[in-house]
Amino acid sequence: MVDLSVGCQAGETFPIGEGVTGEVVRARSGVIFDEYAAVYRGHIDPTTTRYRSAVIAVPMLHGENVIGVFVVFGAGADTVFTTRDLALLEL
Repeated sequence: MVDLSVGCQAGETFPIGEGVTGEVVRARSGVIFDEYAAVYRGHIDPTTTRYRSAVIAVPMLHGENVIGVFVVFGAGADTVFTTRDLALLEL
């Protein structure tokens, strides 16, 4: 697990349907959000700058099972992720 000052609640336990992980598990593929605020039951404090940042995430798979999620936040309010970024992240 890596949290580079994003403000995630590392070490806490949440239902699998919440946050970016929940979004990826539901989609069974990568997801892109223009801002983290759109994530269902996200776990980042709304007063932080990352709450309004773009976010992209892909599943880490073992066979057909999702065993983790790789999440990347945009560097600032101007960041826009595309499906091309998603394809690169999936590599």
